Amino acid sequence: MPEIEVTDELMDELRGLIEMDEDNLYTILGYQSLGLEEKPTELQLFGGFSITEAELMMRGKSVFSRNQQRLKEKICEDWEYCKKKGIYKEDFGLLMDALVPFVTIGLNLPAPMIVVLCVLAFKYGLNRLCECGA
Repeated sequence: MPEIEVTDELMDELRGLIEMDEDNLYTILGYQSLGLEEKPTELQLFGGFSITEAELMMRGKSVFSRNQQRLKEKICEDWEYCKKKGIYKEDFGLLMDALVPFVTIGLNLPAPMIVVLCVLAFKYGLNRLCECGA
């Protein structure tokens, strides 16, 4: 997968995503896992197949859970977040500018999914994910 460039447009999208609650982010991840760019309408569903918002959210939680260890390896071990966290001081924009392109290397997922996974990891707490000391 090619590296993601964090453009002004992507940063605006990231800021919009960070404002969403986790359930909405999991729902987005759920429909992205189906190859859809936006929440499906009845017309987008194929051959009698339907899925509820709750099912999309559960699907998204499953995607996050399946990728959590890989995110931990990329962010905590390869990128060494605990050593770098002082540089970012919870500055979301600066952190995402550095983190998103790095995480794309080695994760064989579409860029929009990686972006949502990074935002969910941020909301989960990178100190918690990486088990950083105080």
